[in-house]
Amino acid sequence: MLLTYAGVDYEDVFYECGDPPMYDKSCWFDVKFTLGLDFPNLPYIEDGDVKLSQTITILHYLSVKTGLFPKDVSQAEISQFDMIDHAIMDFAKINSRLAYSSKEDFEKNKTCYNC
Repeated sequence: MLLTYAGVDYEDVFYECGDPPMYDKSCWFDVKFTLGLDFPNLPYIEDGDVKLSQTITILHYLSVKTGLFPKDVSQAEISQFDMIDHAIMDFAKINSRLAYSSKEDFEKNKTCYNC
């Protein structure tokens, strides 16, 4: 979305899983370690010699590259942006754990939602 918003042309690559119940992921696993990524994972980006994975890292890189990141900010302000990013990721992780847990675990852990 960020690249579209910034008006940058890009190639979007999709890896399709096989049918249930096995959900064959060989389309990804067959290329995962051949891409030259330090941390092979989805999503990833290749921009010339730059190869990155991890969503927040990619968004930071692209926001600077496309001029969407403010130019006149201090290191302290950049650190605050990072802090907000990671707080949001912590919240998403907690939410995912609840959403994908068993009913028993959900009932047990929902009262600790803000722990």
